[in-house]
This record gives sequence, C-alpha cells and structure tokens, in this order.
Amino acid sequence: MKTRRPSSLVEILRNNRAVLTKNEARAAEELLSNYPMAGLQPIARFAADAGVSAQCVLRLIGKLGLANYGAFQDCLREELATLLQSPRGRLLAHEVGETSAPDFMVAFRDRLTRNIAETLNAVQRTELNRAVSLVADDKKNVFVVGGRLTQSAALHLATHLHAMRPRVTLIEGQSAAWPDTIVDMDRKSILIAFDIRRYQDDIVRLCDLAAERGARVILVCDNKDAPAARKAAMTFVVQTTSVSAWDSFAALTVLSELLIARVSDQLGKTLRARMAVSDSVREAFFDNSTRNKRKKP
Repeated sequence: MKTRRPSSLVEILRNNRAVLTKNEARAAEELLSNYPMAGLQPIARFAADAGVSAQCVLRLIGKLGLANYGAFQDCLREELATLLQSPRGRLLAHEVGETSAPDFMVAFRDRLTRNIAETLNAVQRTELNRAVSLVADDKKNVFVVGGRLTQSAALHLATHLHAMRPRVTLIEGQSAAWPDTIVDMDRKSILIAFDIRRYQDDIVRLCDLAAERGARVILVCDNKDAPAARKAAMTFVVQTTSVSAWDSFAALTVLSELLIARVSDQLGKTLRARMAVSDSVREAFFDNSTRNKRKKP
C-alpha cells in the first residue's frame, strides 16, 4: 500500500483486500463493521473485538501507510465528521462487511446483541432513577420528540406514557409549528428527545429553548457529545451500529422499554387505578359505538 493516503481508509481497505493476511482481514472486517468507532477504542479493545493480536492490528495499520496507532486514530477522527454525515459514506463503510460476512444473519444478531448489552451496561442507575422519578410525576407535563427516523421511537414511548399518566404530548409535524408547543414548557415540564446522527438542528434548537424555559431535557442519542447534550439534564447513549449501512434502533427501543417498565413500577397503585378507569371508559365507548352501528338502517 502507498504511504501517502489518496482517499479514505475505507477505500484503501477495499482496494487492497488481496494483500491482507487472514488475521489482518479479520481486523479490517471489525473496523468496517463498526466504522470508525472500532478504531477509536484502545488498541487492546480493538484487537480483542476482532479476535486478533495487537501486533496484527499494528501490521494492518502499517499497510495503511500509517506510522502508529495514534496516527491511525487521528485519521479516523478527521474522517468522522464528514463520513458519518454522508449516506454514501455509510454505504461505502459497510460494503465490504456486507459481501464478506460468512453468515449475514449471525453477524447481524451478534452486532445487535452487543448493542443492547453495551447500551444497558452504560446506563447509570442514579441517572435512570432521576429520569424515572421525573417522568412518573404526573403533576409534570411530558413532551416527547423524535427526528426524521427516530419519530417512531418517540411515538412508541409517548403512547405508553400516555396510557400510564396524564399530560403527555407527542411533538410532531413540521418544526415550524413547534414554537406553539415551546410556549407551554416551563419548570414543570419534561422534554424527552431522541436525536442520533445525522443530528437535526431543529431538535437541538428545541432542546435549547426548552431548557432555557426551565424544562428538564432527557436526551436519548448515540454520542455523549451530541449537540443536543449541551442543555440536557440527563443523557442516555445508545449503540446504533449495524452490519449494514442503516443504523440499528434495537438498543434505542430497549432503552425506551426500560424507561417504560421503571415508570410503570414507580406509579404502582396510581397506575392500577388509572387503568381501571381506562378500562371502564373503553367498555362504555365501544358499547355505545356498537349500539350506534346497530341503529343505522
């Protein structure tokens, strides 16, 4: 491989697979399936995840034309900002992994399993308890918002919370209308926001303004340094890496369901009483609906 890098590390690996040894190819596969985060870890962790030695990783780096692991990580950081913001870059990063995995379904399963385990292991119990106490306080207004792709996660969470407690609002529609909702936010408000790369400016601005009005912002994102984290009272980081070009939301859903389960437990008798009333209202509603249908000629 050339000492001077004419293109991204991903493209160099793609163009030079033939010169890699079996173990070097395994290290390359680990990098490409979790690009670039695998290479931003300590070398011992990268090597262990790839199932090779640290010396093997260094040999791979040498074939990339880089002097040492530090230089390799510097290159990854330089590429991070542009590569991960580009759909083309994501496709490029995963192209080798998709074609060379011996069993795609097994690789897919293993990656999602790791995502869930790493996400839950990173959750601080005190932070989770704080979030649950806030969300379970039915005197507070809870607002939930998601981005272009994470809106489904926001809907999932908001639907469950609304079943368990009053004053839950799902923020949706065009962001131009969001200021009308921000007006209702104050110190008695909680904003739960989902925002993963490519981070949305409107979500970030919503979090900033909500915090300025005194609302407590609970952020679910894929990086502790995500733009919206600067005003968040609590930040929960989920692992979204996939063996394909598309982010995995499995860990995001698990974290949401963890919050749902803990809020449900904390509400206890209050929730049971609400569900009893809800059931009676449903019976009356659907009974009347059935009667009305029968009356029609």
